Amino acid sequence: MPYPNFHACRVEEPSKFKPKSFKTLTENLPSGMRIIVGILKTTGKSATQSFRYDKKIWSSARASKHCGTHNGKFEAAKVTKDIGEDESFLSMLIKDSGSKF
Repeated sequence: MPYPNFHACRVEEPSKFKPKSFKTLTENLPSGMRIIVGILKTTGKSATQSFRYDKKIWSSARASKHCGTHNGKFEAAKVTKDIGEDESFLSMLIKDSGSKF
């Protein structure tokens, strides 16, 4: 699932980890990076589940390259559409749905 503000790199499936064992690490890491770690069900040891990269700091290409060095599955941040000053939220919904009111 793409996130709106972060590129994502899944290293391990969440189902491999004990429930409620996840922690997000941000200290002593490159700027804009987060690491999600958890306790593996099989070994009881801590392991990296995924990386998150702030899209304001990490380009998609840079994040993807880092992800590849960890044999992860990369997904770029979700592209969001800004509503312009001349476009209302309602008109955007109508246009996206194809409806004519």
